[in-house]
Amino acid sequence: MEYFGRLASFFSKEKAGKKMDDMASLSTPAAELQRAMSARKRARGQDGNFVLSPFSIMFVFAMAMRGANGPTLREMQNFLKLTSLPALPKLDQEGYSPEAAPQLDMGSRVYVHDEFEGNKHFLEYVDLLKKESEGQTGAKTIDFSDAAKAVEEINAFVADQTHNHIKELLKVQDVNPLTRLVLVSAMYFKSAWATQFPKHRTDKGTFHALKEGALVEQQVDMMHTTLKDSPLAVKIDDYVTAVALPYTDPSTAMYIIQPRDAQHLSTLFDEKKSAELGLPYIESIIRDMRSDATADENWGKQLRLSMPKFKLNAQANREDLIPLFKEVLGIDLMFDVQKADFSKITGGRDLVVSSFVHAADIEVDENGTVATAATAMGMMLRMAVGPTRTVDVVINRPFVFQVRYTPPSGSEDRSDDYVLFSGQITDVAAAQ
Repeated sequence: MEYFGRLASFFSKEKAGKKMDDMASLSTPAAELQRAMSARKRARGQDGNFVLSPFSIMFVFAMAMRGANGPTLREMQNFLKLTSLPALPKLDQEGYSPEAAPQLDMGSRVYVHDEFEGNKHFLEYVDLLKKESEGQTGAKTIDFSDAAKAVEEINAFVADQTHNHIKELLKVQDVNPLTRLVLVSAMYFKSAWATQFPKHRTDKGTFHALKEGALVEQQVDMMHTTLKDSPLAVKIDDYVTAVALPYTDPSTAMYIIQPRDAQHLSTLFDEKKSAELGLPYIESIIRDMRSDATADENWGKQLRLSMPKFKLNAQANREDLIPLFKEVLGIDLMFDVQKADFSKITGGRDLVVSSFVHAADIEVDENGTVATAATAMGMMLRMAVGPTRTVDVVINRPFVFQVRYTPPSGSEDRSDDYVLFSGQITDVAAAQ
């Protein structure tokens, strides 16, 4: 079993193929993925709670992109502007006991039909993935003619990587005798808050849920704490209330953005507003939160925070990504039987993406966060288809959340953030 273990150290300028400009815009496609997921949910009348891992999806997408060519490659790079696999972040575990150390583990594997096992182009493709993941990934042959057995084996790998949080990523219909390749990535994140929420302070409070377009008051478990470390990453204005909750590793935090008007949750990813700003609207909010001006304004303040506990399971957050990419993001060549070009994998234009699935879960409580995600992409043969001042923040209306890793060597505008997990909460009662 190939295993990333503790994730490879974040890219440095000295590492070949890991240049800063290659990695400078991961947060933009992450915002696009959350916008697309929200749009898909609304189209199905399911505009409620959800969670996804943009990083997990982008990693598998990048694995496929390294084997793409021609117009297929150009269309994929138009969405994910990388020339190599995304480098993997590393959390600081020094000074912690094994049980208390923050964890960010990722497993990745290429399952392949034995007809490609000795293919020169495939071997070069796998060597490329190994090199760009610092030798921590590789290929494993599998018999796709027995779909049930193949799915069982791949799901067992995912379950192992996610500590049994995600047990059924693939279904039998996701592979068939013509399947030749399945790219898989699974991620496990666990970390305590830098400032925990005392359990004895958790009580019932009101959350203004958004259900079927109307606001409904719910009595839910609300956590309370006080953040005292400066600078505070917080933004409160006429449009949003936003706060960053640091984890024990200073490079990770959960960002919560709550629109003043609960009906405006989708505007955080509004295309028109984003076009005017030149970056996703949610990114402009987070950039403001981390600006020097915001730090100066909030220096010396303490933050009294109240927010709900919540838990979203993987079974309810399993998504077929093909309609999302084709219908919302406008990426379709990789799924087109006539036009798909993954010739850098096999040497011929014989593969097309036939399945693309994702699942994620998250649990947020007084101690911290546990979240997992897994993504699989199948390809088949083309022949068939202390302070004196206090800021009070109460999260009691629908909100968007993101768990972000900020690389220590990142650029000043932080546009190279890794959005590990993101989602929205509109109905807390359904998430407790």
